[in-house]
Amino acid sequence: MSIMSQVIYFLICTYIVILPLISESIGRFSKISDVLLILIILLYVINMLLSSENRKKLWGNLKDFFSSLLGISMLLLSFIMIFSISYATEKGLSIMETFRFITYISLIFIIKYEANSKERIKTIIRCFLLTTTLLCIFGVIQYFTGIGLNEKFTGLEASGTVVRITSTMQNPNGFGAYLVLAFFPIMMLSFSTKNNRLKGFYIVLSLFVLINLLLTASRNSIIGLVIGFVVLGILYSYKFLFLFLLGIPIFLFDKSLLSRFTNITEEILNGPRIKLWQIARMMIKEHPILGVGNGNYVSLYDEYVKKYPQYKYPDYHRFSSHNSYLKVQSELGIFGIALFISTLVASIKTIIGVYKKSKDKYYKFFYMGFMASAAGFLLMNMLDNLFFSPQTTTYFWVFIGLGEAILLQFKKHKVS
Repeated sequence: MSIMSQVIYFLICTYIVILPLISESIGRFSKISDVLLILIILLYVINMLLSSENRKKLWGNLKDFFSSLLGISMLLLSFIMIFSISYATEKGLSIMETFRFITYISLIFIIKYEANSKERIKTIIRCFLLTTTLLCIFGVIQYFTGIGLNEKFTGLEASGTVVRITSTMQNPNGFGAYLVLAFFPIMMLSFSTKNNRLKGFYIVLSLFVLINLLLTASRNSIIGLVIGFVVLGILYSYKFLFLFLLGIPIFLFDKSLLSRFTNITEEILNGPRIKLWQIARMMIKEHPILGVGNGNYVSLYDEYVKKYPQYKYPDYHRFSSHNSYLKVQSELGIFGIALFISTLVASIKTIIGVYKKSKDKYYKFFYMGFMASAAGFLLMNMLDNLFFSPQTTTYFWVFIGLGEAILLQFKKHKVS
């Protein structure tokens, strides 16, 4: 194994650890994780071009990756994004979002072919566990001290003063979505080992994640959590449904959380989201084939509010669609949403493939948990743009990349 390959692997691990820990509030240093990801991609390309053997290997990997449903879907979707720049109103924003998506493709590709051993795969997962631990520790500290918490997430509601933690992330919903992605894989890892210390660590960390999730007071994340428990109840044991039922008393006694759910139907029907979705609907109606350009829902929001004042919501300017699927269709048209759905179907296929084919308990239980998390996460994107929040969605794609790496090992060695 070359030194360059080891350096790339080390940088991937570093990236996974620091990505959500570096807050945007620290200014120019907040871009360190983006710079690191670009460095990883550049070093990988340089390493692959250094020798004829590596170039041959790269060519084989490219053919393998882009002959799969996942690779084809993501490649064609990136082409549509690139083309949409030509007619986007705000081209700079369109370029940025397109570049971000291409880095996700690159990250999946690099992880698939560089995480080429069980030890590398498990180390990357351990890095994720480390990051999750640090985020949750700071989340609890933040709840009691208010350190690093924006004032807009501390306010009066019907039940009294509500504190919604964000840890080092931008908002409670993004942090809550990250915790939904983390909770079920970590919880299921406790079933993968007979080592009492490890089992205890996984149980404690999963409880820590759950506590932080409740402290975000994110309704969307609670919904994702419920969906995850239902999926695990179907996949593994109906007892997980009882775990969900045991959580109901906690929910009922938490007045701040309960108050946020009591008016959820009215808020969805009469609140800002329905108006944001109507704006997306009008964009889709007027630009059904091509959309308005990648990332440009926000750019055209104010213009559409002027055209359709019935969808205006007070004090909302350049606002997001709060629905990833409507965002994609309004910005990239019918072909864009079709390829986005195809990408997600291929991703689910990867998760199911690892779960079904693996005899390694670590892989099997982790991806059983990730299947539950993914189901919740996909549904949560109907109420928010979580697929376009890098600190959260990067981990979805990292786990897809690891799943591809595991399936590649099965294909090469016919062992699990």
